[in-house]
Amino acid sequence: MTKKIIFASKNEGKVTEVRHILNGIKAEILSLNDVGFTDEIHETADTFEGNAKIKAEIIYNKFIFLIITTRQIIIYIYTACI
Repeated sequence: MTKKIIFASKNEGKVTEVRHILNGIKAEILSLNDVGFTDEIHETADTFEGNAKIKAEIIYNKFIFLIITTRQIIIYIYTACI
């Protein structure tokens, strides 16, 4: 069974870039489009990192997957398993 990681973005350009960067890991990188996530996420924190955390927690709580989200150059990885 292939491991799956959700990259918390609907931007297919960003998703393609992340898939390229993570090429070689033994996991499938899924976008929000791939998992059918259509809810609006309100990013209300004062920082890019705070907004990335909000996004990661919402997606994780819905799908219980490893989540990667990014705001500019900040990458936030959220999982309850690590």
